[in-house]
Amino acid sequence: MAIRPETMMQHLNKLCFEWDKAGLSLDSNSSCIRQAGEGKLLVSWNSDNIVLKENEFSSLSEYLTLLLGSHYTLVLFDGSIIQISYTIHRNEIVGHRLCWYPSPIELADINEIDDIVYKIQLILKEGSDALEDFITAPNKSPSVNIKGIYGKSPIRFDYCIVPDYQKDAHPDVHLHISSEECRIPVKTPLCIRMFMKFLVENFYSHIPLEGVLVNGLPSWENNDMLTQHHKNKMHFNYQR
Repeated sequence: MAIRPETMMQHLNKLCFEWDKAGLSLDSNSSCIRQAGEGKLLVSWNSDNIVLKENEFSSLSEYLTLLLGSHYTLVLFDGSIIQISYTIHRNEIVGHRLCWYPSPIELADINEIDDIVYKIQLILKEGSDALEDFITAPNKSPSVNIKGIYGKSPIRFDYCIVPDYQKDAHPDVHLHISSEECRIPVKTPLCIRMFMKFLVENFYSHIPLEGVLVNGLPSWENNDMLTQHHKNKMHFNYQR
C-alpha cells in the first residue's frame, strides 16, 4: 500500500474529528510525523513518548501512565484508550501499532480524564480497606468483596518486518493479549477501517458500522505475511 505520511496523518486526524463530533470520546490527540531512523517516518499521536517500556503490559500502572501521559490517539467515552500509529518508509507502510486498552473500571457520568484517575484512586482505597477487613476478620467469608476494578486485557496488533529466520517465532503481524510474550499470528497488516471495525463489532455493537465512524474510514489491500508454520496453527485471518 503506497501512502504518503501526510495523507496518513490526515486520515488519523479525521478519525479523531468524527469520533469527537459523535460524542464518543473524552479526549483525542492530533497525529504528527516523526523521524523513526533508517529513513522511516512514524505517524502517531502527538506526545513526548510513543512506545513505553517501563510499564508491564496489561497492568493498571500502564493504563494510568498512558492516560496521564496523553499517550493515545483517542480516549473513548468508557475510558478505553485507542492507540494508532503507522511506520512508513518511502511511502510504503512497514509497521503499525494498533492498540485498544480497556478501562479497568466501569464509568458513568465521566467527562474528564482527571475524573477517571480520581475514581480509580477512590476504588483502590475502598478496596484496600475491604481487603484489610477480610484479612483481619476472625470469621472470614469465602470470598473477599472488592468491587470496581476489573481484569480486562488490552489487545494490540503489531506489525514489524523481521528477518526470515525469526518469522516463525516472531510473526511479522501478531496480536498481543494479556502478555507481551503472547504473539498470535495475523494474516495481514491492518488498515484503519479493519482495526476500528474489529473494535466496534466485538466491544461496541451499539455503534453503527455504516457511515464515517467505521466503514467510511480508509481501507487498503495488504500482503499475506503468514509463514507455513503459522498457517498450520491457530491464527487470525479475515477477508476485506
